[in-house]
Amino acid sequence: YQPSGRWRTAIGAVYRLRQIRLPSATRLQGVKLPIEQRWSWKAGAFVGVRVEPTWYRVSQPLSPVLAFDLMEGLQVGRNLFTSLTLNFPVSRFVELSLLYEGRFTSREPLHSARMQARANF
Repeated sequence: YQPSGRWRTAIGAVYRLRQIRLPSATRLQGVKLPIEQRWSWKAGAFVGVRVEPTWYRVSQPLSPVLAFDLMEGLQVGRNLFTSLTLNFPVSRFVELSLLYEGRFTSREPLHSARMQARANF
């Protein structure tokens, strides 16, 4: 939904079903419900918020490497991925970006933050 060039809302739904035959027959089911809100106040400047609840279920336990690959770093059960982005043009050629990401699972949460300055030529 985008009522103007300054505000945008996106909502989605994704269902995944994977049948794994090796090393043992396993079935992976996943549901994602991404919700994103983005506000822009001038060219190149925006604040974005993303919340993505995810549920995964498997019929048999997976190896850690296979589970990480198939579930995109999340865990079996309920998960929540959050993201906050701030992009701001400092001048006509330089942009500053700040990004926070959080992954909340049944285990301890994982937090990550980045800051980036870009020069556009």
